[in-house]
Amino acid sequence: MMVTPTPLARGSLAALSVLLGLLAAGTQAGAASRFPAAYRWRTVETPHFSIHFHQGLEPHAQRLAHDAESIHATLAPRLRWSPRGKTQVVLTDNADFSNGFATPFPNNMIQIWARPPQPGEGLDDYNDWLRFVLAHEYTHILHIDQVHRGPKALRLIFGRVPTLFFFPNAFSPGWLVEGLAVFEETSLTGGGRAGGTAFEMMMRAAVLEDRFDSLARAEGMQTRWPNGMGRYLYGASFLTWAARSFGEEKLYDLTHEYAGRLLPFRISSAFEKTVGTDLPTLWSNWHEALQTRYAAVRTAVEKGGETGSRPLTERGYFNTGPRFHPTEGWIAFTELGPHEFPSIRRIAANGEDEARLIKHYSESSLSFSPDGAALAYSQLQYYWTFSIFSDLYLYDVAADKARRLTYGARLRDPDFHPDGKRLIAVREGGSGTDLVLVDVSTAEVTALTHEEPGVVFGTPRWSPDGSRVAVDARRGKNQDIEIFDNRGALVETLLPGDASEAGPIFAPGGGSLFFTSNPQGISNVYNLDLETRALRRVTNEVTGAFSPAPSADGKELAFVRYGAEGYDVHVLELAAARGGDAAALEVPAARVGIGSGTLPAATTAQEYPVHSYRSARTLLPRFWLPAGGSDEDGTQLGATTQGVDALGEQAYAATALYGIDSGRLAWFAAYQNDMLYPTVTAEAADLAANLGDLWSSPEGEPGHIEDIADYWERRRTARLTISVPVSHIESGHAAVLGAVGQRLTGLSAYPRGLAAPAEGDLVGFTLGYAYDRTRAYGYSISKESGCELFAGYTRFDRKWKSDFDRDEGVADLRWYAPVFFARHHAVAGWVKAAASRGDAFFQRRFAIGGTLSQEGLLGMVEGGFPLRGYPEAVLRGDRAVVASFEYRFPIAVHEAGPDRFPLFLDRTHLGVFADAGVAWDGDFGDEDESKVKSSAGIEGKVNLVLGYGIPMSLRLGVARRLDSDVPEEDRFVAYFGFGHEF
Repeated sequence: MMVTPTPLARGSLAALSVLLGLLAAGTQAGAASRFPAAYRWRTVETPHFSIHFHQGLEPHAQRLAHDAESIHATLAPRLRWSPRGKTQVVLTDNADFSNGFATPFPNNMIQIWARPPQPGEGLDDYNDWLRFVLAHEYTHILHIDQVHRGPKALRLIFGRVPTLFFFPNAFSPGWLVEGLAVFEETSLTGGGRAGGTAFEMMMRAAVLEDRFDSLARAEGMQTRWPNGMGRYLYGASFLTWAARSFGEEKLYDLTHEYAGRLLPFRISSAFEKTVGTDLPTLWSNWHEALQTRYAAVRTAVEKGGETGSRPLTERGYFNTGPRFHPTEGWIAFTELGPHEFPSIRRIAANGEDEARLIKHYSESSLSFSPDGAALAYSQLQYYWTFSIFSDLYLYDVAADKARRLTYGARLRDPDFHPDGKRLIAVREGGSGTDLVLVDVSTAEVTALTHEEPGVVFGTPRWSPDGSRVAVDARRGKNQDIEIFDNRGALVETLLPGDASEAGPIFAPGGGSLFFTSNPQGISNVYNLDLETRALRRVTNEVTGAFSPAPSADGKELAFVRYGAEGYDVHVLELAAARGGDAAALEVPAARVGIGSGTLPAATTAQEYPVHSYRSARTLLPRFWLPAGGSDEDGTQLGATTQGVDALGEQAYAATALYGIDSGRLAWFAAYQNDMLYPTVTAEAADLAANLGDLWSSPEGEPGHIEDIADYWERRRTARLTISVPVSHIESGHAAVLGAVGQRLTGLSAYPRGLAAPAEGDLVGFTLGYAYDRTRAYGYSISKESGCELFAGYTRFDRKWKSDFDRDEGVADLRWYAPVFFARHHAVAGWVKAAASRGDAFFQRRFAIGGTLSQEGLLGMVEGGFPLRGYPEAVLRGDRAVVASFEYRFPIAVHEAGPDRFPLFLDRTHLGVFADAGVAWDGDFGDEDESKVKSSAGIEGKVNLVLGYGIPMSLRLGVARRLDSDVPEEDRFVAYFGFGHEF
């Protein structure tokens, strides 16, 4: 839930983050701006915060302002730090998910999505959503921003540089960063996840099923469950134990000590200095304490007898929302896992005949029409590129087709009325929800309720006669089941109290209600007789049971059971259910003793001042760094800086370099404006470029001439572009239109008698289009399905004061396909072609060769033309084509690392490849055929994570040149690189 300085991006806090990561995989050509252009931003100013909000959120912003000052007054003394300047808080409602993030760079900034979590999203343990999320994120700000001793001195000189020596706490373990924030969210708000039912369940299952993670895995960098949630889970639980064992003050001593360290990553010694014991020993002691505690819980549960269900899935991750087909008896459910795209699947009640029905991008509940012909569900989709909203869909079972029912309606959790003509659903909006009716034939939406902000509904379900609706509802702290009549009037609240109820569904006949509740601290399925009010526990799980769904004949119950690998669908014979007495189990509350007490109530008597958003207040540069380079005469020295405002509407970067021997200033500047749609970018530069040896082949190649020096060229460039992104969940598009001007001036003499490089002005326009529909999943070793395309065209014309008439075009197509006989094996292909025509350039426009992506000489070449086994610029020309084919396959998934050093070995894999390429001038002739360069080889690849969150992919390869004119002893070339070639 925090974003640390680049490049240490942490994940979001919620289970939904796994889904959102998959959704983002198809939008690499997508939106640049974060918010819709129609938003009108205003700012609430408090002594320590500037809270930016758009229309419709002012009441929430004012309440958040008072909460923020109350949180600051409590947390700042506790963490012994108060930031310089105001913390920027952005409050928005452009997405139907609940999350927040924080970053200390370039300004201390928090972003919060106003929409409260719905039941089942992994964030159920909260009292007030905005206060909860702000407490968590502001803990990050106070923790990461603080510095002492050496790091403080460096920041006073250079500013807020996003690196290790300027933000030591940002480079501490993720479980410490997120664990402290979860600890404080719990301590400050009286809710929170530390010791809550969900986190207790996850930790209990990990310990009892021997899946307890090491310190390295607790970082949450592994793909295996619980994935990125591990840092929240393990961090919160461990720090809670440490605070109880040694006192809360030791946590703050630890963060204070680490914030003053110039030598990185010695977190174990920091624990030893502040707590008195090294970190691995503490981790082991904590594990032993958990084993003792959870063994007692298991003994208590086993006294009531096991549930006796049978698993239909055993894959873990998220297999949720089961629903029986009303006439055929098979079960539909949703799956979100690490091996393929999220989907709605079907499976027989005996566990056979499983198949995928349709791709599905949400954790929505499902509902069949009374005749079983249609399946209703909701899923997330981009709405006008800059929002992600939930809409309703209908899947035709017989035709195996889905149609979208609503557009931008923000609806979820549909349920068919018994007449089959209407759906009831939950409508999102602002910071609350309503129940609505949706006509299946016309998609007309009619409000059923008009609730006050803050009420969160989930999984509404009709009674069999259509007279009532059962829904889980959160009003403030409590989440209960409420019964409404079919006109939207609240009839009653069932089982009010401290327990949380969710997922209600009527039994066949409507006489009783199944639901999930946790009155003893463990979530189980219960049944309430609506006439006698007799309450019976249906399941008896030591972990947890959720989402009950009875069969049409009432004999079986599908539900979701949690295990150490995640959530799986189970089926239970109701006649044999042994849930036992609803009040027989007593589990101690795990939250007792956490923190120093809740926040004092924030006063709302004072109205803080409000004004229009002013980007200039946060746009000033917050750091500078020395920079270096080289020109034709030697070394360059200078400085670099950058800045961005709180909303990301404007951003810039600038670098200036002075040539020590040449006496010439070189510089680069870029500015991007996202205040409107489309995005406008301006760039300008005056730089020296080394084009190498233009008159001979590279060193080691036939035709190389030793005594010809490299040619240096001065490039003064100005470029203005307008880009129009269009984003969808499965794909991203971007169109670009730009004007460009460039002046080329020689800085080096060229050999007497040889051709002269071109000099003069290039003035013209550029067009470009990018498309991306590629996919990669948790255990993928690379992209493994889909394609991506870039096409660009540049025109230089004398009519526009250009010294040259030139046309340039480039097309880049990359495709990926899974191998049907082996999971996560993939074939990948790449074809890239470029051509220019018009006035000749001796420099040529394109060059092929090398194993790392290189920029072409000019134009929209998008990453150069690498060719493994050959040096850079082995061939030059005004035409170029490269092609590559690769078969990639996994070797091992390691997911392991040392406990005392931040090195995590993720996985290793191999690729077998064949490359070919050629560059030439004019028409392709017989003499050009002999220039074709080709190679084949193998690459070994290792995925690592360094320094608590920096992913790195290392490549070590051997290529064999296939050219017949190359001597046998020179044909094998070893190389080293980073990442995939494509």
